[in-house]
Order: sequence, then C-alpha cells, then structure tokens
Amino acid sequence: MTSEPRDFKPLFAGLVVLITVAVFLKMGFWQLERLEWKQGLIAGVEAQKSVDATQVPLAQKVDSVVYNLNRGYLTGVWLTEKNVRVGPHQMDGVLGYWIVTPLMLNDGTAVMVNRGWVPDNMTMMMIESSPPRGIVTITGALRESDLEGAMIADDPKNWRALNVDAIANTLRIPNFAPLALFMETSTPPDDSTLRPAPALTNMRNEHKNYAIFWFGMAALTVVLFVLAVVVPNLQGKRSAS
Repeated sequence: MTSEPRDFKPLFAGLVVLITVAVFLKMGFWQLERLEWKQGLIAGVEAQKSVDATQVPLAQKVDSVVYNLNRGYLTGVWLTEKNVRVGPHQMDGVLGYWIVTPLMLNDGTAVMVNRGWVPDNMTMMMIESSPPRGIVTITGALRESDLEGAMIADDPKNWRALNVDAIANTLRIPNFAPLALFMETSTPPDDSTLRPAPALTNMRNEHKNYAIFWFGMAALTVVLFVLAVVVPNLQGKRSAS
C-alpha cells in the first residue's frame, strides 16, 4: 500500500497568511500607539491655549524638548542679516513661505523664530528687509525642529523645512537652541504683512480609523484563507474518505 504524496500548498499558504496577519496586526497596534500620542498632543495644545503667553518666560525652556508646544515670551535682539525662508506652505489656499530669523537672547543663545507667513511674491522682499531693531519681546509657542529639510538649490536663504540644526549650522550660529519659536506677537510690532503660522499645521486624528483598517485587513485575510484553503481542503479529505 503506497501513501499519497503530501500536499504542502495549504501549509505554505498558511505560513504566508500567518506572516501577513502578523504584519497587519503590528500596523494596527502601532496606529493605536500613535492614537495615544496624538491625543496627548492635542490635549497639550488645548491646555496651552488658556496660557497668558506674556507672563511665561521661555528663555530657560528653549533647550529641552520637554517644553515642546509650550507658549510664553522671549526677549532679545534680531540677527537681521540671517533671515531665511522656509516652505512652501499654503495658508487659506495661497502659496507662501515662512520667514525665519534668529533671535539672540541675553545669555547669547540664538533661537530660530518663525516670524510668520507671507505670500510667495513677497518672500524675497521680506528676506532682504530688517525686523525691528533693538530689544524686542515676542510671544509664541516653542516647537521641535523638523528632522529633515535641506537647502533648495544650495541657497542658504531658502529651505524646505524648519530644520534648526541644519539652518543654524549653515548660517554659522555657534550657540543655538534646539527648539524653534513660532511667533504670535512682537513688541515693538513686526511687519504687518506677516501672518502668524500655527506651530502645528496638522491636528487631524485619523489613527483610530487606520487601526480599524489594519485590524480589519487581518480579520479579512484569515476569513479568505479559511474559505479558499481550509474549507476546500476539508471537503476534499471527506470526499476521498
């Protein structure tokens, strides 16, 4: 009596399905982690809205990411010759750029300040113009540096993202803070053309939907495997017996 050769196709298909389901589940749980992170971020932003920024000094907080998105004020002097533009960014459907200028604090630390957004056709004028001279006090929110963002066309005045390290090193600023500040107000007033840019431009929280999608894909994969492989294989064995 000879035994029939064993069919390894169902086992191979099962292995592929197992790996696929594991990947889908990993993506789902990662989205849940991102959901928790985003909820904490949103809660922090909402809590900061009630803060009186004119009463909270930030000079001792610009060196730690612990204070990311904290609102308050800084006092210093603009490094007027080191203006750069960052973008492009849209505001109300119009293409434009952020104007970023270092602010030198009393202790010699330079903070990269996003002074605001201007339309594309005004960016070169703003880069060449000078913000208020002398001591200024500005309010705004601290924000972590973008991790990426290179110069555009090797132009040190033109950047794709607010990469504090890269911009400060290119401009040869020796003592700079790792956090930037997104300015809300300035005393004396800055150029009226500038519109304050939000420290966070994307507060959508879709991570729960993404998690449901990946868990659903895992469940669907299992169902399809059962219907396409397990059930026919069981029926075949019953017919053979």
